[in-house]
Amino acid sequence: MGPRSFSPPHMDADNLAHGWCTDTALGPFGPDKGGQLVLWDLRVVIRFPPGSTVLFPSALITHSTLSIQEHEERYAIIQYSSGGLFRWYDNGWCSNKHFHANASAEKLREREAACICRWQVNLQKFTHWSDLVQGDWKGMR
Repeated sequence: MGPRSFSPPHMDADNLAHGWCTDTALGPFGPDKGGQLVLWDLRVVIRFPPGSTVLFPSALITHSTLSIQEHEERYAIIQYSSGGLFRWYDNGWCSNKHFHANASAEKLREREAACICRWQVNLQKFTHWSDLVQGDWKGMR
């Protein structure tokens, strides 16, 4: 939370993979000398001034926040969707361990098939690079 919030390069593996993480920067710091958001896989450094909010899939992209100067303060408010909550729902309101210990062979096959379809369906929620190149950031063409 602060007063000198920053993070080393990481991915948030426990977050919902196709979900969005919200990061809000707060505090008196100079955004040109620190506090930038780095999306390592995309090779992008984003100027991230106080009061800014960014949304990105933190489970899929290696990211970090650069440190600020010694005399400055930076606070962060991070919001995300825990992948475990969605697994709990998909398991019929129980843990993976309990589901696998009690599910019939047929239920296990059904769940495996659902998992295969789920990642394909969720992947379609993201804008495709080819759409961006054409100027279609919504993927509607």
